[in-house]
Amino acid sequence: MRWTSFTKNRRIQIGGAGGPEVMELVEEVVPEPGAGEVLIRHEAIGVNFLDAYHRAGVYPLEYPVGLGMEAAGVIEVIGAGVSTFKAGDRVCYVGGPSQSKYVGGLPGAYADYRCLPADLLIPLPDDVTFEVAAAVLLKGMTAEFLLHRTYPVQPGDTVLVQAAAGGVGTVLTQWAAHLGAKVIGVSRDAAKQDIMRENGCDLALVGSDETIVDAVMEFTNSAGVQVA
Repeated sequence: MRWTSFTKNRRIQIGGAGGPEVMELVEEVVPEPGAGEVLIRHEAIGVNFLDAYHRAGVYPLEYPVGLGMEAAGVIEVIGAGVSTFKAGDRVCYVGGPSQSKYVGGLPGAYADYRCLPADLLIPLPDDVTFEVAAAVLLKGMTAEFLLHRTYPVQPGDTVLVQAAAGGVGTVLTQWAAHLGAKVIGVSRDAAKQDIMRENGCDLALVGSDETIVDAVMEFTNSAGVQVA
């Protein structure tokens, strides 16, 4: 027997590329999970620039289609063959069904409920809120590949982070500082200097690429940085 908090599933759908006006609210029956899937009741949904790119057609999709790539919530119904999760588990995810032809999977997180393959889900510890999980996953994945794969940051390295007070920059800065790096943060907004310092920046700069070179070279005794 299935149980859900709502009898209807509300979700955002677009019928074509365009501005915010192409988004429409659709109400439908709450979906049933298929084999290998679970039904998730979303508690928090992440919003990213990627969603705007999907909506605007920068990355074309087949319409109609949903929006949103990451969310966190509670599993309500388990599909056949799922043994790794149970109803009531807190989970989060980033990306859509893996069988989708789209890079990152099919969008669709802007909804009350969503059915997803169980192998896309990440167990959510009780001490991590739904809001934090939904906001940090995609940005955290970006920070991880920059800090550990693109250039493995080592203690003592000096790292330059552009847009250090933004979404990815906030995660990247704290993570780099945790790894023992000296972090130089850059923003175009002077009001964000305190934010950059609070997040671990040893030097918080405001300006463009052309105007920060002298400050970076002075801070590093003309050695420059290991990675930007």
